[in-house]
Amino acid sequence: ELKTNPLYSGYSSSSTNSKINGTYQTTVTRSQSDPTVYQISAQGTVNSSGTGIAALRNVTAVVEVFSSPFDHAIFARKNIGMSNINGRIDSYNSNDGAYMAAFGKARGHIGTNRNARNSIALSGNIRLRGDAIVGPQAKLNTAIITSGNVIIEGARKRAAAIKKLDSVILPVNAESKLKRLKVNRSKTVTLPGGTYVFSSLSITEKGRLNFTGPAKIYVKRDVTIKGRGIGTAKNLPPNLRLYVKQARTVTIGGTHHFYGAIYAPKCRITMKGKGDVFGAIIGNRISNSRKGSIHFDEAFLTNGKAATNRIRSWQEL
Repeated sequence: ELKTNPLYSGYSSSSTNSKINGTYQTTVTRSQSDPTVYQISAQGTVNSSGTGIAALRNVTAVVEVFSSPFDHAIFARKNIGMSNINGRIDSYNSNDGAYMAAFGKARGHIGTNRNARNSIALSGNIRLRGDAIVGPQAKLNTAIITSGNVIIEGARKRAAAIKKLDSVILPVNAESKLKRLKVNRSKTVTLPGGTYVFSSLSITEKGRLNFTGPAKIYVKRDVTIKGRGIGTAKNLPPNLRLYVKQARTVTIGGTHHFYGAIYAPKCRITMKGKGDVFGAIIGNRISNSRKGSIHFDEAFLTNGKAATNRIRSWQEL
């Protein structure tokens, strides 16, 4: 239920027959610091009308609702433009080890919900080891345009349905506490893993932002990642997830590799500079002139589909 309704608050029911009366109730409480985490408390009672014996059970669990939208290397609500690139778009699985070009996989799909002309425009020396996917009503011969030495190894096809891209929800009560994070000059900022919320994020000049553990970053407005970029814990893309609510621009530049996923469905994303991208990118419009390759991390998937919920902890009271 939580995967389709993040505001779900619980359920109660009762059952009665000639011998047993029973009730069942669940209460769902959303974390104020991380909107993907919930505490679920369940209570069940059974009363036997024949013996008068009553049974009561209370169980509490902490659950992370992990419905990953990342199933493409690049996905845009509108159009994708990639020009003057000498690189490949492919896939690997960070669970199996670091990326190796010789063993790159062919699941580097790119896609858009758009049906119009030039929904996907590719030029330069791009090798797409995956499919190019446009909206369900698009005309393939005009919606996907290539020039130069572009090679699409996969299929050019229409999606069966529009991909739903939910709006970014900031953690509860975060709006009044937002601060800008700016890392510039030759500064290095190192933070532990956790959930962070900023009004904007800017890494420029020779700045570097490092995380020592898995991190989720929520940003309300603009994001600029240049300089020496972001250091992701163990260089594992699932260890860095950047969610942008609504910005004029999200810029990925600099000369360092980027390991992580960016979810910014209402934002224009501009990719430039040098270095490879390992992970996944979702935006409103995406333009890429970055001198590097893009490697989708299949660790964002479970059995070929978006990963599901997981229990962090539970106890019977």
